[in-house]
Amino acid sequence: MKTTPFLIHIPLVLVAAWTPSALAQTMAPISQIRAQVDKVNYVPTDTTTLFTAEGIVTTHVNLTSGTNVLFHIQDSAAGIAVFWRGGTTKFVPKAGDQVRVTAPLTHFNGLLEMAPTTANATHSVTLISSAHALPAPTPLEFRWQTDPALIEPQEGKLMVVSNVVVDAAGGSFTSGSNVTLTNASGETFVLRVDARTDIGGKPKPSGPVMVAGVLIQFDSSDPRTSGYQLLPTRYADIVTQSSQPPPPAVQVVSTNVAHLRTLVDPVNYLPSDTTTLYSVEGIVTTHANLTGVPSVLFYVQDATAGIAVFWRNGADVFVPTAGDRVRVVGPLGHFNGLLEFLPVVGTTNHSVTLLSKNNPLPAPIPLEFSWQNDPAQIEKYEGRYVVASNVVLNVAEPTLPRTGTLDMADAQGQTLALFVNAQTDIGGQAKPVTSVTVLGVLGQFDTSDPRTSAYQLIPTRFADILTPNKAPTIRFTNVLENLVRPGDQPTNTFEEVSLRFGEKLTITAQITDVSGKTVSLKTLPSGLPVSWTTSASSGNPLTATLTFQAGAAEAGKLFTPALEAVNDVATNTTSWKIYVPSVAEQQIILSEFLANPATTNTVPHFNPLKRAEPAPNPSFQDEYVELANLGSADVNLLRWSIADSSQLRHRFFESFLLQSSNAVVVYGGPLNGFAPVLSVPAIPASEDVFGFGLNNSGGDSILLRNADGNLISRVIYSTLPTDGSMTRYPNLNGNFVSQLSVSTNRVSPGTQWNGRLFSESAPTTPSPSISISASLSAGSALKLSWKAESGRTYSVWRSDQVAGPYASVAGNLTFSGAEGQYTEADIRSSSVRFYRIRSP
Repeated sequence: MKTTPFLIHIPLVLVAAWTPSALAQTMAPISQIRAQVDKVNYVPTDTTTLFTAEGIVTTHVNLTSGTNVLFHIQDSAAGIAVFWRGGTTKFVPKAGDQVRVTAPLTHFNGLLEMAPTTANATHSVTLISSAHALPAPTPLEFRWQTDPALIEPQEGKLMVVSNVVVDAAGGSFTSGSNVTLTNASGETFVLRVDARTDIGGKPKPSGPVMVAGVLIQFDSSDPRTSGYQLLPTRYADIVTQSSQPPPPAVQVVSTNVAHLRTLVDPVNYLPSDTTTLYSVEGIVTTHANLTGVPSVLFYVQDATAGIAVFWRNGADVFVPTAGDRVRVVGPLGHFNGLLEFLPVVGTTNHSVTLLSKNNPLPAPIPLEFSWQNDPAQIEKYEGRYVVASNVVLNVAEPTLPRTGTLDMADAQGQTLALFVNAQTDIGGQAKPVTSVTVLGVLGQFDTSDPRTSAYQLIPTRFADILTPNKAPTIRFTNVLENLVRPGDQPTNTFEEVSLRFGEKLTITAQITDVSGKTVSLKTLPSGLPVSWTTSASSGNPLTATLTFQAGAAEAGKLFTPALEAVNDVATNTTSWKIYVPSVAEQQIILSEFLANPATTNTVPHFNPLKRAEPAPNPSFQDEYVELANLGSADVNLLRWSIADSSQLRHRFFESFLLQSSNAVVVYGGPLNGFAPVLSVPAIPASEDVFGFGLNNSGGDSILLRNADGNLISRVIYSTLPTDGSMTRYPNLNGNFVSQLSVSTNRVSPGTQWNGRLFSESAPTTPSPSISISASLSAGSALKLSWKAESGRTYSVWRSDQVAGPYASVAGNLTFSGAEGQYTEADIRSSSVRFYRIRSP
């Protein structure tokens, strides 16, 4: 965004700036929002994106004054402060309210805050429901305050300390003061008495107390790594323990893993006890986090047996690695037949504690393929560290799959599944051509009762597939730059890439041999006008780099660069597909998609396709993908296809002419009946058993291919709004944002985000900078004026510092004439002030 600062002859500084694209609104768990801080100063790195979070209000009073509201919310894993400017003119959230907040991030003396402003139409605080139970408070460890990485994820949450003593000086609490708490170990922590609570003037307890409150921070200088405080928001949350019955003790049963494995029924092999909290200690046997962040999936083994641990939101604390000795406390559960421990970060008495590191792994148990025919036998070994020797991998391709299962065959011809987890470094490596030994954990993926099949060996690193004839490894990273149409992941490890004119791809490959052998490296012909740059033709390790920027001369061409790495026993060849779409193909865009349709008729975006009768299964049949043709020529989509990260979802089996400046909506189904009523053609997905099957919580991709199977575009999304579709904004080459963040419509199938037909022009993109004139009246009123466009919406943002943060003071401004205006009645409260004018 280009800004033009200037000083006028009044004590004000004005910054004029156009922002043609609205801030993206991203629905996210609070733990993910809390990750938007740098790990040095612990202040937010992103203060422009609009985040949306939902949670339960955990504070009992408004913690600020005037027309503003300060409260805290918490979801299942984390909490955050909300400073709502002008909020009292709407409502003051109460403890137990469930609210949805849409706002940018800021901080106040190190306390991370969501900062909505009532004057900004894109910001909001919405009451969803009331009278909820507050989340169970998390026990606060005083030692955390010396380690920001431990305490920062807890900031904003409802916490509790027990058996602590309050500094008795003065006899009564003083409003707006700090008081020292001391625990049984002699450690101290600050208790903050906020002037808005009823605590000031109340007597200080003389004996041990239990205090519940939110964890806050007040650190006025970088780095913001101190000043943590416990803030109770009512006197009733300071409880004298000697006069109150102790809370009922939660029973935690310390046992071994073998006992846990007996707690399954002998028919379906599912856990019979999912409520008792169990505690076990063991060694981590997996070398990678086997699920996506923020959660962690690992395996642990003691002297008796092994078990999987799914630690929800655990990556926000730490990721256990192979050789760690840990203590796990939590209930039991299962995932498709795999018995699991299920601790949850922030849940009382759940925990994963690191006891020591660099312990030797237990000796692997030889895996007998015949065990899978006897559930009672193989269930004892599920979760353990095992080894399969002298087996052959059944892989048709020269490289191992990025993810998925393949068969292993032993010397007797018996087979068992090997699962390649996408989180490991195994996918894409050269297939071993001889018998191998495989180390890993024994898992299961059985989707129906009885859970007596689908056992899998899961290696967690390529180094655990052992063979004397192992080829060198080739690992690579792609970096995409100058993206004409955002959507793809700028840094990725995909073997297939689509480039438009001007877009640049850099592939950086690392070639190694784990056994220390010398590697010979060859670059294979690709047809590209550029060549690989290699560190050397032989050695160990080696690097290779390829940089290519697509131009008009490459339109419609497929290039297949490849690297061949050879040691004295085997060869690994890794290849890529780089397709430059034709001029016409580049004008076909994925312009909007809906991955999580509404399933109840009480919400505004129910029946988004305007069917005469709602779809019988809206959760997947109302999913849709919108394709638009921005070009001047019609394009026949015969044999084009749409897929997600799992499988093909639609193929145009018949000729379909996508007309110039028009669109088509491909929806989940059904194949017959319940037709959408739209202004553009609508086609049910050919593979309509599960509609599009797009992941409703993020972490999925949408791939568009032409009739030859070449990639035209790939859109990756990590999070999704819950109240509508994702659309490109501010024009059809823009980023994907929540539809509701840029318009009053929650969906717009068949039209641009603003309701215009694709044959109509997009909103005019303004010039990058404008001029503001200012005048000051005798009554200290400031009037700002600028050249405006009829029908365009403007907002005014203000700050007392040029670097911000800026807060919206006026929004949804439209003008019938050519001049935009904003007047501030009295500016005497600040000697210097900065303004930005934004559209929209």
